[in-house]
Amino acid sequence: MDAGETAFTDPDTDYDGRSDGQELLSDGTDPLNPDDAIPVRLAHWRFDDPSWRGESGQLPLAASGLSQPASWSGLALRVDNASGANLKYRDVEDNGAANINCRVGTVRFWFKANWSGGNPGGWARLIEMGSKDVPADGWWALSVNPTASELRLESQVNGNLVAHCVATVNWDWSRWHEITVT
Repeated sequence: MDAGETAFTDPDTDYDGRSDGQELLSDGTDPLNPDDAIPVRLAHWRFDDPSWRGESGQLPLAASGLSQPASWSGLALRVDNASGANLKYRDVEDNGAANINCRVGTVRFWFKANWSGGNPGGWARLIEMGSKDVPADGWWALSVNPTASELRLESQVNGNLVAHCVATVNWDWSRWHEITVT
């Protein structure tokens, strides 16, 4: 680190992905006010790297049973629910950098179901962040119910699974769907 650089290792009080020191010194914003923030992209994954690394170097906590089929723009991520495949990232990296912080932004991705029989047959997590078994890890997930009729945004609150939003869905299995959660 050069003499003129400042290390930002302090907390992120408003959970916006920027440390309190960075907000005060660099951005001129109030870290105690979650509405006083400069929008930043917290994470981006193209899934064209076989290590499933994000653009900021985020490595998954778990990655198994995954494949990379061609899509209309590069490669896609295929998660085979029947084989117990999964891909899971930390909510916050070891260095304090946020990955996907659903408290302050939007999660957007494309999804095409490819379940035999028209449904997953069990709960299918489309996105999972953090570790559910570690209460302080900030776990949350976007899941589809076993009959593929509901999409749920869930998190762990005081050790309990809580569904914050439940939406009825009717998938067209032959098409890609853009899913956006704000």
